[in-house]
Amino acid sequence: MFISYLKTAFRNLKRHAGYSFINIVSLSIGMACFIFIALIIRGEFQVDKFHERADRIYRVIRVDNNSGETTRVAVTQAPLASALKRDFPDVEKAACFNYIGDELVKYGNKKIKQEWISLAEPDFFEIFSYTFLAGSPESALKQPHSAVLTDEVAQKLFGEEDPIGKILRIRNMADVMVSAVIKDHKDSHLHFSIILPFSLYREIGVNIDNWGHYNYTTYIQLQENTDPAAFGAKIKGALSRYISPETKSTLELQPLKRIYLYSDYAYDVKTIHVNILAVYVLGIVAFLILFIACINFMNLATARSARRAREVGLRKVVGAKRGQLVSQFLGESLLFSFISLVFAVVIVELFLPLINSIQPIKAYALFESKDIILYLGLVLVALMTGLISGSYPALFLSRFQPAMVLKGFLGQTSGRGMLRKILVVSQFTFSIILIIATLTVFRQMRFMQNKDLGYDKSNLLVCSLPDNVRSSYESLKTELLRHRTISKVTACLNLPIWEGPSYMLSDWEGRESDKEIYMYHGSVDYDFFDTFGIDIVQGRKFSRDFATDKETALIVNEEAVRTLGMKDPISKKMGHFKGKGTIVGVMEDYHHATLRDRIGPLVLDLDPQDTAYMILKVSPEDLTGTTARIEKIWNGYDPNQTFEARLLEDILEDVYLTESSISRFFNYAAYLSLLISCLGLFGLAAFSVEQRIKEVGIRKVLGASVGDIISLLSKEHLKLIAIANIFAWPLGYFAMRMFMQNYPFRASLGIEIFLMSAAAGFGIAFLTVFYQTFKAARANPADTLKYE
Repeated sequence: MFISYLKTAFRNLKRHAGYSFINIVSLSIGMACFIFIALIIRGEFQVDKFHERADRIYRVIRVDNNSGETTRVAVTQAPLASALKRDFPDVEKAACFNYIGDELVKYGNKKIKQEWISLAEPDFFEIFSYTFLAGSPESALKQPHSAVLTDEVAQKLFGEEDPIGKILRIRNMADVMVSAVIKDHKDSHLHFSIILPFSLYREIGVNIDNWGHYNYTTYIQLQENTDPAAFGAKIKGALSRYISPETKSTLELQPLKRIYLYSDYAYDVKTIHVNILAVYVLGIVAFLILFIACINFMNLATARSARRAREVGLRKVVGAKRGQLVSQFLGESLLFSFISLVFAVVIVELFLPLINSIQPIKAYALFESKDIILYLGLVLVALMTGLISGSYPALFLSRFQPAMVLKGFLGQTSGRGMLRKILVVSQFTFSIILIIATLTVFRQMRFMQNKDLGYDKSNLLVCSLPDNVRSSYESLKTELLRHRTISKVTACLNLPIWEGPSYMLSDWEGRESDKEIYMYHGSVDYDFFDTFGIDIVQGRKFSRDFATDKETALIVNEEAVRTLGMKDPISKKMGHFKGKGTIVGVMEDYHHATLRDRIGPLVLDLDPQDTAYMILKVSPEDLTGTTARIEKIWNGYDPNQTFEARLLEDILEDVYLTESSISRFFNYAAYLSLLISCLGLFGLAAFSVEQRIKEVGIRKVLGASVGDIISLLSKEHLKLIAIANIFAWPLGYFAMRMFMQNYPFRASLGIEIFLMSAAAGFGIAFLTVFYQTFKAARANPADTLKYE
């Protein structure tokens, strides 16, 4: 029996090659999308799971309570880790972590600009179970001048040489010796290339032990059998012990396993903005695309029902039971499903590197894993797809009555016809929702790219400002300004897209004793406001005419004035982690962070020696020549440094890589779901034409034109698209409104988005149906009526 069914299945596959091709293509695309998204989701859930003691590792979060508003912040003070380990026996190990940024690294005559250089305390590698390829976690950061490299950086610097004991020069700051090499774990919420010990910074005179400076991430490992909830209650008020009894800030614990997907805290060290909601959305999209592909199989199978009816009738006449027929048709769908699985796996393997190269959220290669569950999952996907897609056709075809079908009468109940229509409406509802999502995300991206940021971002060239160049900054600036293509030069500590922590506790004149405010902080030079085109709305800018400006002058933004409750801020005293200063001006609010964050209170001081970037206003003509001239001048101050310059507008685009990835994902999903849905609609059109072919012949005999026939046959399908829009519009609106809530600055959800989505749905559907209806309208009625 099984062999007979298998032979019949292959015979039908070959006999109806066109429909078989559409079925296999549809299922292959749907399954490939499902597998690809499943690989992404699997990778997201694997982040940080490789740490042996992950269940006992926590990040310490600061909870700020300001004016009744609670904010969770991922950064704390540098001394907190050692203080918690010292004062709380439940803490087995504690470590502080911080990103330095991009630095020049030299080994002999080789020098590279390396990103993600970081600082950590010795316990860091005893808390986290990174794979050591050389050296040991116990000794990796014990010495002030030690350095731990990832294998990628070690390969880049040393090639096949043994890196242990080799001396590196970091940014002309210090010589360090390679003490260990670790595997570069991509499945971690922390990304770093070189880790230096905090003791190195202390040795070279950097003050990192300031309890008023919030710049660092604190991790702890609890003793075995410690109740994390009870310990969290113990440390909740610990900051009052270390800062001030009046502080309103508290501490809480965040489990390591919930950092990557379940947190969206200010100043998080995550480099990709992914959360569990995004993963759920990915999962829903994956299942729906696969379901759309299954619907196609159902519609195409029922469209060919007339050609299978006689086979069913004959099998029933010779004694076949309905259950046997159901098994036969399910077997055929499973055959299609497993053939499609093979093609789907090929598609995934071919396109995975390409897709990974254009998006920050990576999918892990299918055959890199030795996890047997993954391969069992592929088989399960094929079984699930085959059973879902084959269930309705099997039940539908097996119900044919032999006496009726052998007389040439198929018969159709309104219920079965209604189910097919519901399935097509479901397909296009989802496809139109994806079109709405695509247009909305694209509009938000355009909004973020074009929004007035409160400063002039055009033609601003950004260069890093290392220590030895910074020491000659004024001389360098003077020389640069001699060139006609450079109109302005300034320096600043943070670029106006900064998401990292430059955050401090502020004190100010007139402060109420129970009021506590945290502010952004930055250092700039005299020409910062002119270069960026930021207006001063009260008071004045920093000026060389005031000798005390370098010592005490502060400029705050309008949001700071509102937050501090100042009616007349000029000349008011304010304390910050560098000391005390006087407010000399109020600047207009500008977006000093990304558009993911609200404009917060900001204070700037005048300190060119505490800056990290040089910004040049350049002429747009001959940008390459201007950059070359800047590099030549730069090399005169430090020929050992690698000169790099980028336009601020290009840097701004890179900041929103996650949004770009989401936009591309919805684009791909919309295109593919439309493609698969159109194949389904093609199947329904074929079914409809097959059922009404005699009616078409009679109408043509009675004088109906080709246009009349096309209109008659298309109307039914376009009604389904109209119904799909009725469902898709409200669902798409609420889904996109929830998405847009993630952005304090967002584009509007205008009616034009929904009209464009509807137009796309109607247009694509009409073009899909047109082929079948036009072919039926042009058919010779004699061919369809000759047996009547």
